[in-house]
Amino acid sequence: MFFRGTKKDWNESKGDGNRNRLEEIVKAGRTIGILAYDGDEPVGWCAVAPRTEYDALDRSKYYRTVDDIPTWALTCFFTARGYRRKGVSRYLILQAMRYAGEHGAHFLEAYPIIPKKEKVPDIFAYTGFYKEFLDIGFQEIANRDGLHPIVRICLDKIV
Repeated sequence: MFFRGTKKDWNESKGDGNRNRLEEIVKAGRTIGILAYDGDEPVGWCAVAPRTEYDALDRSKYYRTVDDIPTWALTCFFTARGYRRKGVSRYLILQAMRYAGEHGAHFLEAYPIIPKKEKVPDIFAYTGFYKEFLDIGFQEIANRDGLHPIVRICLDKIV
């Protein structure tokens, strides 16, 4: 919910308020993301939707739009503790690419972290890792401060 709305909305709605905001989005039939399962157990999630759903991106000095190309955005991940470093994020990226392409997207953007140390605290890994996106075929299209890249992939040749 961080990228949907203002920072004030996020802070004032922590906990139940943000859950309620998310429920309203789902009930309105808007896209929110992809789940990964191990059998019947959900083990991962990523937020993916048209970039226009994430109004906070254009208020960001790092993530504001680069051009006028309509794109979808993959903004954040969650992977259950026992499933980290086992390919769940990669699976979610690939499924998000497929899902976005099936829903008419031609491009998908993401906003991963470029780690400065080998070990990154989980709290800072929520946007995914830069190298993983590059390995899949995303290309950096902007990096306004050296730390906050925007990566994009054309889905037309993949999906």
